[in-house]
Parts: sequence; C-alpha cells; structure tokens
Amino acid sequence: MFLRAIPLAAVLSVIALGSPLITGCTNPVATIYFNSGEAKYDREDYQGALADYAKSIEINPKDALVYLRRGEINQKLENYQAAIIEYDKALELDPKIAGAFINRGSAKNALKDYQGALDDLQKGFAITPPNKLEPFDYLARGIAKNGLKDYDGAISDYTKAIELDSEYADAYNNRGNAKNNLGDYEAAIRDYDKSIEFGSEDTFAYTNRCRAKNQQKNYEAALSDCKKALQINQEDSQAYNNLGVAKFHLGEYKAAIADFTKAIEIDPQHEWAHNNRGIAYTQLDDRENACSDWKKAAERGRAQAAEWVGEFC
Repeated sequence: MFLRAIPLAAVLSVIALGSPLITGCTNPVATIYFNSGEAKYDREDYQGALADYAKSIEINPKDALVYLRRGEINQKLENYQAAIIEYDKALELDPKIAGAFINRGSAKNALKDYQGALDDLQKGFAITPPNKLEPFDYLARGIAKNGLKDYDGAISDYTKAIELDSEYADAYNNRGNAKNNLGDYEAAIRDYDKSIEFGSEDTFAYTNRCRAKNQQKNYEAALSDCKKALQINQEDSQAYNNLGVAKFHLGEYKAAIADFTKAIEIDPQHEWAHNNRGIAYTQLDDRENACSDWKKAAERGRAQAAEWVGEFC
C-alpha cells in the first residue's frame, strides 16, 4: 500500500490498491497490455504503465480496473484532479469498487475537499465488509473528519487504524494532530513519539512535536525537534516556521525572522510565517516590514493580521 504523510495543516493521501492481475477484459490483447502495465506499475515505471493501460483501454474501454489503476498512478504523482476523473470513470463502469470510492475520497482529502472526501469514504465503507477494512481506510476517513474539525471522530478512526496495525506510524502522527487540535498537547506528544519510534520516514512527526512543545512553552525542546526535522528535509516550511516561533520566544528575534523568511521562500503562501515574521519585526521596532507581512497574512486569510493592519498600519 502507498501512504503519503503530510504536514499538520494539510492532508494525507492514501491509496487503496486493487487486486493485481484481475481484469474484466474479454479481449486477450487488451489483457496482455493490462498485465504489462501491472508489471510496470509494480516496478514504479508509472509512465510505462500508463502507456500500456492506454492501449488496453483503446481495445476495451469498459474495463473499470484499468481506470482505477490510472487513478492510482495519478494519485501517486500528486495529480489529484486527474486521479478523481479516472476514479469517476471506474465507478461509472462499476459502482461496487470500494477501492475507487476510498481512493477518490483520499484524493479529495489532498485537495482539502473534506466533505466530498468523507462522502466517498462512507460509500466505500458501506460496501466493504467490516473485516475487510484496512488500517489506511480508517486513516483516510480520520483525515476527512479532522479536516471538518470533528477531532473526536478523527481520533476514533485513527485509533481503529492503530488497533489493526499497532506500528502504524502515520496513524499515530495524525492522531497526535487531532489531539493537538483539542489542546491535549501531552497526549499529542506521546503519539508523535510513537510515530517516530515506528519509523515514520517523513519529517512531520518531528515538526508536529516541535509545534506541540512550543504550545507547552518548552521552547528548547521544540528547537531540537525542528532542527531534527530540517536535518531530514531542508525544504520543510512548517519546521522553519515552528523553529522561528521557538527562537522568538527565546528572545532571538533576528534568528526567528531568518527562519520565517526561509519558510516563506519555500512556501510564499505561508500565512503563518508572514504573520509571525510581522510580529518579530515589531520587536525590532520595524513597523514598515511588520505591516507589509501582516498585509500579506491578511490576504491569505489571517483575521488577526487584518485587525493589526487596521490598528497599527
């Protein structure tokens, strides 16, 4: 199974793969192309697989599984809208493919269409026997619920995923996020600890644990976690932002500004980094740059920044 973890404020894309080498093709040539595509898929030769699947569809355009596979590849390549189109076609041909509903829901999670994601995931759950549901199914539904601010519901789904796989690093990380959203920082940190223990390959557990420690005002410990995240991935804008928050509270205003600036260089739409850099500039009596950052944060949806612009700028 393919899992892609992402930062706290984002989503996690989950792909539930269909069964290999099962096809509704009646034309043997179409089957040959399909099976060739499967072999390339397994080797992660996605462009080669897509080419073979396209040939299979030319011969037999009614095989839902080929569209499912094309959706999976597009999702792996983060082409979420294209993936949704493929899943739509698969479900048009066969409305009983639970994996297509679950994958389409996951793709919608990635696009932050959490209600659409939850609707699809519920449909996938409804046509899947309970004993056939996988940990990633519950993970995906938990992400949708978290996006809809149903944090208790999200925790319930993440917990179910962990019951099915006690070493599921991504489920621990995401459950930590939901607990963090409820203000239960100590419990969140315990989940991030578990995510790290069970070998999360991404920076997010470190970044999220850094954030939780900032919220506990444990700034020195937060520094350590964010630095660890950046050792793994120097392009983690969230880690730079949280690192800047820790340094700000330790009175290192210029260093904090440098970290917020790095976060913005990586992600120019990072409203929190603009918001926070503006606050740091006020500590240096630099109202001009503070107002410039707050205006950008306000344009990106930060209501508090908009108030500061009106009051101080």
